[in-house]
Amino acid sequence: MKRIKDNTKEHPLIANRYQLDELISQKQGNVLYKAKDLLKENTCVAIKLLEKSCKTIRQEFFSNEIRICTQLSQKSHHIVQVLDDGITEMGMLFYVMEFLIGKKIAELIKFRLLTLPKFLTLSSQVCLGLQCIHEASIIHQDIKPSNLFSIKNDQTGQPFAKILDFGVAVPIDSAFNHSRSGFVGTFAYASPEKLTGEKVDTRSDIYSFGVVMYEMLTSHLPVRAEDFHEMSGWAKAHRTNSPPKIGELCLAKPPKSLEDLVMACLSKSPSDRPQTILEVLEVLTPLEQQYHRHKA
Repeated sequence: MKRIKDNTKEHPLIANRYQLDELISQKQGNVLYKAKDLLKENTCVAIKLLEKSCKTIRQEFFSNEIRICTQLSQKSHHIVQVLDDGITEMGMLFYVMEFLIGKKIAELIKFRLLTLPKFLTLSSQVCLGLQCIHEASIIHQDIKPSNLFSIKNDQTGQPFAKILDFGVAVPIDSAFNHSRSGFVGTFAYASPEKLTGEKVDTRSDIYSFGVVMYEMLTSHLPVRAEDFHEMSGWAKAHRTNSPPKIGELCLAKPPKSLEDLVMACLSKSPSDRPQTILEVLEVLTPLEQQYHRHKA
């Protein structure tokens, strides 16, 4: 199957069912399309394919992604839902997901669309998704704003968070990790121990989520490397640099308990962070409930 461009008029079928409609993104051999499910009254879906030319290690990662995401999406609505998977006639691995209408949290940060109430709602829901991931003994390994999505809950009208992209997720005790293929993840959101090649566990995701929460509140990363593309610089920044206090960067100062929580998540040593995502949720939930009581 040839690569599809936005101006292509003839859109092929996948599995004699899914009609490719629009190219959404393309990176590292993965191609993501908007498509129509012809067996379900042209319902919109998203289809992710792995180009056939990719090496075996990428095929392993992709198969792993399908398996993990399918498993988790059956347990939590805060994980993007997997609907189908298979192999195309051209031998390309693919899987089908729900098509999400909304914005990535990265966009909400960029355009400063996050009020404190919205922050609390989305952050609490991301925690629920992470709780599901961690209870399955899996590390996401790439929690960042562009992998978190906000849609609208049709019943309540409130924002509803979804965790995306399990391309580098691994079971905690799995030998299939970054040591086989180099670093996986995103430097700006990676934990100090991950960047220095140490053993990681679910507390590494908690650090990454701390970076995300800090950025959601301030529109700034807590630490920065001199060279954005240099891993060693990011390793040094995450290991040694102290983030500015959140209150110094916010127009509206957040509650002290929230600031303390985010800074604890950003602790350099895993033992100094919240030890489980449930501990993070135990701080966020009362704050969210307090806001809604005040609003009522």
